Parts: sequence; structure tokens; C-alpha cells
Amino acid sequence: MKGKGCHLEKYREVLKLWQSYQINSAEDLDKYLDSFRILFAYHSGKIENDEINYHDTREIFESGKVINFSGSPHAIFEQYNQKLCYEYLKEKKKK
Repeated sequence: MKGKGCHLEKYREVLKLWQSYQINSAEDLDKYLDSFRILFAYHSGKIENDEINYHDTREIFESGKVINFSGSPHAIFEQYNQKLCYEYLKEKKKK
């Protein structure tokens, strides 16, 4: 049980840090999740599709499009859906 208590303490530390950010808007959320949102989408997509790369994922999140991609349109579509999901959930923070 020693390990379980250690994990609980770490969870409390992370929770306290996150709450200290005082996120009150979608813009605040973007600020603190900036690199995470892209990395999460990249790694999630990479699990299912080797054509996914970090650069293309970042392009999708930053501009909504990818230039010079020669792979499957399905791969890009999946990454774009990750962006849409993030944007949808981000708006829920406003309520």
C-alpha cells in the first residue's frame, strides 16, 4: 500500500498546481495546454497510423490545414478531428 499512498500524494500535488493556475477562460486553457494538446493528438494518432507526424499535427492545430502531405487523407482527417474535439471541449470551460 505504500506505493498507492505515494501516487495519491502526487495526484494531490498535481491537482494543487493545476488549481493554482486559476483558469477562467478558454484563452487561459490554451495557454496552459498549448504544447500538450498537440502532443496528445500526435501520440494518439500515431498509435493508429504511422503516417502521422508531429509537424503535420502542429500545422493542423495552428492553421487548420496541412501543406505538402502525400499520405492518406484519412490520417489528416483523424488529426483534424482531434483539433475539433479540443476546440469543442475548450468551449465547455466557458460555461
